[in-house]
Amino acid sequence: QVIFVSQSGASAEVGPVTERLAPGATLVGVTNVPESPLGAAAWDLLPIMAGPGEAFMATRTYTSSLAVLWLLAGRLLGARRDAGQLVAAADAMAGLLGEGEGATARWMEQLGEARTLVFVGHGPHAATARQAAMMLSEWARVPALGTGAGAFRHGLIEIVEPGVGVVLFAAPGPGYASTCALAEELRGYGATVLIVEHGHSR
Repeated sequence: QVIFVSQSGASAEVGPVTERLAPGATLVGVTNVPESPLGAAAWDLLPIMAGPGEAFMATRTYTSSLAVLWLLAGRLLGARRDAGQLVAAADAMAGLLGEGEGATARWMEQLGEARTLVFVGHGPHAATARQAAMMLSEWARVPALGTGAGAFRHGLIEIVEPGVGVVLFAAPGPGYASTCALAEELRGYGATVLIVEHGHSR
């Protein structure tokens, strides 16, 4: 079974992947455009329903894709998923957006002078880090790097020095203590470190 995620359903990889599927393989398409080539080729179609529009579309499609994949993972694992949790998450996101101006001011105050920006996350938050770096580069035209904590420790950590800003995504669980320890280590190297926990920075 192949699960293919594409906002437009028409990205360059759709054709080459769907044409090379082994006989008997099933394709699950996760897309915002059901009538797209991916939608037409999919055996099962899961629309993310992020809505139309261009401004900040990548943010909506990313979070909507996560929601659909969370539901799909529950189905594949035979676990019960309470859709009310998604509603609660959406409400929490709306609350964070309402605090946007204040949050932006805090981020600019702490990271505005950084010459290099790096976003780092453990486990699933490695995807959050890469998405954050991509969005900053795409919309603010600010070069940024996004990586998982393991990859960061085994390479990119060598660039850390005064003038480098590092955003660490900390989530409850096995990686939390390691993230906090990494923050202290990076501060020791002179970096400016921002920890994001439950959407709030410190």
